[in-house]
Amino acid sequence: MMAVLFTRSITFGCWFLTIFIASCNSTAEPDVQAPEMPLNPTFVFSPFEMDGKSSVQKKYDDSVSKVLDKKFRPAALNAVKRVPFEYISIRNASQPDQSGAIKDPYQTAMPLPPVEASAIIRTEQLGPKLAVVYCSDIYDDFVHGGTGYWIALSNDSGKHWNHYYTGLTNGFFYAFKERSSIPLWKNKDTLQIAACFVRQSSQRIHPLPPMFEELDTAVIVQMDIKGLIKDSDNDGLSDIEEYKMLLDPLNPDTDNDGINDKTDTNPRYKSISSAKAVLYQALLEGPDFIAGHFMHIDLSKPLQFPPDRFSDQIDPIHKKKEWLLIVSNDQDLQHLNLQNRTAIIMSTTEYEAYKTKFPAPFIQYRLSMLFPCDGDENKFLLRISYLTSSSGYIIEKTKTGWNIWRTSMTIA
Repeated sequence: MMAVLFTRSITFGCWFLTIFIASCNSTAEPDVQAPEMPLNPTFVFSPFEMDGKSSVQKKYDDSVSKVLDKKFRPAALNAVKRVPFEYISIRNASQPDQSGAIKDPYQTAMPLPPVEASAIIRTEQLGPKLAVVYCSDIYDDFVHGGTGYWIALSNDSGKHWNHYYTGLTNGFFYAFKERSSIPLWKNKDTLQIAACFVRQSSQRIHPLPPMFEELDTAVIVQMDIKGLIKDSDNDGLSDIEEYKMLLDPLNPDTDNDGINDKTDTNPRYKSISSAKAVLYQALLEGPDFIAGHFMHIDLSKPLQFPPDRFSDQIDPIHKKKEWLLIVSNDQDLQHLNLQNRTAIIMSTTEYEAYKTKFPAPFIQYRLSMLFPCDGDENKFLLRISYLTSSSGYIIEKTKTGWNIWRTSMTIA
């Protein structure tokens, strides 16, 4: 049941490492990672050797290293078994299904939605109504957490499909069973699926995923369809999606900037084009720098970036749109304006509270502060981390904008 998470984590790590080693000669040396990532051997590529030291950065790194020593503790049982949404109910099965109780659910003549066959968990037809339970990474970080559970529904025998996020994540704290003797359709208004309660039982040691333990193997998760698809403010995002993003399910424009939440690339904060906000946008959307490892930003000219070169791997159901999480108290970063991605930005206080409800948030970009370089008020150091990689930059403030040098690329 945890095979999807394990396989994708290993595949991602091997693929990224192969590409990286083939493209540059790397040397092994330690690097300070974000608090969620333990220290490990890393591969570092430094395209430029440039002067840039910051006592402020060193002080920050020392504080981070202390956080890394925090011991791992499994989630409490009451947190694991807490029902997260009103549309979900949990009941105990009389006994768990035996392995191989029914045929492989992928072998079906039923029409299927446009999702990867390997992501499908259960399918079932009730007259013209079709239901497909599947996994997607669109809102969940499959490297540090698990894949999200989604439901595809059709009311016309598969001619048209609608896709709904359940708000549940594989491993945190559910594992849906691919084989089960109970029907997926309990009735025309309710779906049900056999599952286990599970929790993470060990610290993740990169590049391997963490270990999980089964707590209860005889669980049935029931989902009220009306609650699953509910969109109280008619903005195109279900209430569950809005809860996941800390948006207001009763307001189609959470930040009141005149842009619908579904199309807004920064739906929690109004976008403001300050000099620092433009810098952060360039670093998030122009990582290839087009001209090697250097970029100049002229603040008098609008920035235009092509879609991410890996965008064809993003879920096509969501029109190749990518969501990312940024945790920051920096007001310039909070009000950035992205073109090709949607940023869900939270303060550190909001994020700590958020993790109690969503222990496996979607993919997070970690941007450090602009660390001032010693002896030069116009130069700064900055790091950006994404999944298991990170990049280091020297930023120079100019009369017209910014000069940016990428000084290192690291994969852990």
